[in-house]
Amino acid sequence: LLIAEEWAKRAISSSSRTRLDTFHPIIAAWALCQFERAPDRVKEWNRQLSAVSASKPHLEPDLDTLSAQIIAWKNVQAGIMARLEERKKSSSEDNLNLTSNSIMIFAAAQN
Repeated sequence: LLIAEEWAKRAISSSSRTRLDTFHPIIAAWALCQFERAPDRVKEWNRQLSAVSASKPHLEPDLDTLSAQIIAWKNVQAGIMARLEERKKSSSEDNLNLTSNSIMIFAAAQN
């Protein structure tokens, strides 16, 4: 993804006609990755494209690129919730094992 970003940055600064579709996979990858920095990266790409669109109007962010930031926030939150659920699940399993082990130890001590 970082390599693709470097290529995209070079494409912006080049004199060749770059299409907005060039940036959709990069922005979508950030939006879907669930990294906590993803919304900021999407926002930064939208900001860069907006700035460049003053001289290259065909690079004005469209609804797909603008809505990607909302999707990124949603996916980051979903990732946090999934990790919390996983911790809760493993914690419950640990407590169940601890309870089971305690019962076995107590039963062995009674004999």
